[in-house]
Amino acid sequence: MSLRIEPWRGTTFRHVPKGARPLDTSRAGLARGRWNLPGEPTHYLASSREVAATEWLRHLEDAGLSAGVPVPPRDLYEVTVSLERAIDFRDGANQAQLSIDDMSKLVLDPGAARALATFVRSALDAEAIWVPSVAFLDNQNQGNLVIFLERLDRPLVDLATARLLGQLTLP
Repeated sequence: MSLRIEPWRGTTFRHVPKGARPLDTSRAGLARGRWNLPGEPTHYLASSREVAATEWLRHLEDAGLSAGVPVPPRDLYEVTVSLERAIDFRDGANQAQLSIDDMSKLVLDPGAARALATFVRSALDAEAIWVPSVAFLDNQNQGNLVIFLERLDRPLVDLATARLLGQLTLP
């Protein structure tokens, strides 16, 4: 058995600041993320509306959001994407191929997550990885599609379409 690098086509979700373009990659890689270092252009998509909304709330919490502080709404988009080479690390067989014993533990450790992404970026012929969402570690079907923009054969806007669904707001 070997690591499965397969085409993936389907629907994902993305939240962006109100009025921003969901497929804009001009700022990708400016900051460090769980799955990228600064300078590594990366685009994050969620497997469901729930993952997108919960990840937004988690990021607000990580940023130290205080109760009563107004939070600008975010636009929520449905993004249909077509990739030729993706690895699904929500799949235990793919985890086993890289001797990953505990994917949840790896996901919770940003350094380990970035190390896995760096390995995939540099050593494997993949454009993207599916990974479990930190917010849904108890449900491995929920996750994030992490696209390595420098590995794409064409610009993301040629591989994806986006449709505005509405807004995410805090009560």
